[in-house]
Amino acid sequence: MWGANIGFTALVLERSVRAEGRVLAFEPSPFVLPTLRTNVSEWKSLQIAPIEVEAIALSDRNGEAILGFPDGYTDNEGIASLELSKNGISVSVRRLDSLDTGDVGIMKMDGEGHEAVALSGATRLLKRKATRDILFEEHEVYPARSHQILLEHGYSIFRATGSRFGPLLLPPQAKSRQPFLPPVYPPNYLATIDSSRAQARFRARGWQALPRRLRKYPN
Repeated sequence: MWGANIGFTALVLERSVRAEGRVLAFEPSPFVLPTLRTNVSEWKSLQIAPIEVEAIALSDRNGEAILGFPDGYTDNEGIASLELSKNGISVSVRRLDSLDTGDVGIMKMDGEGHEAVALSGATRLLKRKATRDILFEEHEVYPARSHQILLEHGYSIFRATGSRFGPLLLPPQAKSRQPFLPPVYPPNYLATIDSSRAQARFRARGWQALPRRLRKYPN
């Protein structure tokens, strides 16, 4: 996953794939990396899939880029972006095509507006359908450039949202309200090469949460 932050979603994925899988967590911000690494170290005692932390961001080239920190970052450390230069610092960036990821069941992308650029650096991976499902945010209205890249490579796209009865998959242009989230949050989408499987998974009613024993973060 890209934009791992302190690792909550990485933990969800780790629990899902269990010991036979692996989770790759990409996080470029030096301000949240210590917490992410501490959490990953503590979760090793759970004896489920390993989480491999990479201190890089995904983009359309290998090298360096500026990671910007907008106003409000102190209240939400998940909004740093390569699309900004304000209060920026230099971080390492890599093309996903240049990394040894192997076949991927699900990829979670939270690049704060940089998703289309990152997907432009993963065209070989997309062309050979090495990633089954891609869950991502998109700040622009459908069909944005990120959607177009995925559609060009044969992916089906859904709007991923939910209700009090459970998660929902809707047509990509759907404008349904996102429950439980402030209206400023961008929509989430699911791109998949196996739409029948994805729709079947989302038909189950109800929400699932991590067991209490897995919800441990440092103070």
